[in-house]
Amino acid sequence: MRHLRILIATVYPGYGGSTKVLLAASESLSARYDVILRAPIDEATSRSPQAFPLENLSTWQRKIAILPLLVRTVMAEARFMRSCRPDLVYVHDSPSLLVYGLPARLLGITVVAHAHGNDGAGLGRRLKNRLIDAKIYVSRILRETDWSKPAFTIGNPVAIIDVADRDRAATRDIYLVGAICDRKNQILAVGIMSELRRRGHQAVLHLCGPVIEAGYAECVRVMIQSERLGDAVVFEGIRPLPEILQRADLVI
Repeated sequence: MRHLRILIATVYPGYGGSTKVLLAASESLSARYDVILRAPIDEATSRSPQAFPLENLSTWQRKIAILPLLVRTVMAEARFMRSCRPDLVYVHDSPSLLVYGLPARLLGITVVAHAHGNDGAGLGRRLKNRLIDAKIYVSRILRETDWSKPAFTIGNPVAIIDVADRDRAATRDIYLVGAICDRKNQILAVGIMSELRRRGHQAVLHLCGPVIEAGYAECVRVMIQSERLGDAVVFEGIRPLPEILQRADLVI
């Protein structure tokens, strides 16, 4: 009897929280099932040749610009799926849902999508929902009232650690964890810091995460300088979660 074959796939090369979810799912499921991790990352068991740019695709201009890459990738991955014949496809982002969900519908393969929040509206949302057979949510708060197909809630398994006492009279350390990009909205956090300084609060904002939109990162730096916050905002890069929780007074 053949093992259930699961295709876990993404078109993104970044090592963000979503990709970590796929890596953890692959590691956990591989003990019981035949798992293929298809992605343009080093950890993949089947490395895909195409990688989507790490930028926000929320505007129509960016959607149109990436359309040729989307069509090429769908065609290439459809050939791959016909050859490996998975029983189930698991994806976590909209471009990957289109790339793997469209061939899955034609091949009669079940699609499970990892829902991170409100996934648009109108025709685009209806199309994506037609491609999905079941959804996994990270919180009950995110579950959609109009979703009638199977749904599961699996919370993020953040380990609880002991946090050392800190001097509450000292400058507050505020942390925002996320890739430096428009979707994460570090500019809003810099605005918050500017307001805190105007009100006389001493605090430092630590931006933790890789830069995936260089133009946006430059906009953040320009705002920091224009608001005279050069000593109040620090780009930390990638930091381990236990270190952040030990150092932070507040996490955005």
